[in-house]
Amino acid sequence: MRLKRALAATAAAVLIPLGGAVTMASPAAATGPCSGSTWFNYGGYWHRIPTTTDNSGNRQCHLQQGLVGGGVGELQRNLNRCYNQSLALDNNYGPKTTQAVRYAQDRLNITVDGVFGPQTSYAMVWAKFDSAGKYYGC
Repeated sequence: MRLKRALAATAAAVLIPLGGAVTMASPAAATGPCSGSTWFNYGGYWHRIPTTTDNSGNRQCHLQQGLVGGGVGELQRNLNRCYNQSLALDNNYGPKTTQAVRYAQDRLNITVDGVFGPQTSYAMVWAKFDSAGKYYGC
């Protein structure tokens, strides 16, 4: 997990499955909601992570209670897979998603506020997939 955090924090660019490069900003205050997600390759595995828009590569976004969209759904899928949560995949950041994020934040020893932002994004363990989309765990 430490290696993954270090890679995420220090990578100058990451590849997306479509073959392009996406430059990453350093972790800082979120600029807006995560309305989409992007495939990132770390350590030879692909990870689908909420971003400002689909395939933007910009993780400087946030999700919180009341927001709805694809970024929320991606977060919910990952919380179910990697943090043993039982969230409905409804793309709605409600009280149960807030509680699940708080659980993950507590396990990661980061600020526990129930808001998914850059700190949580870079600290979380993300589901791993190969280039064909086969799931390999967390």
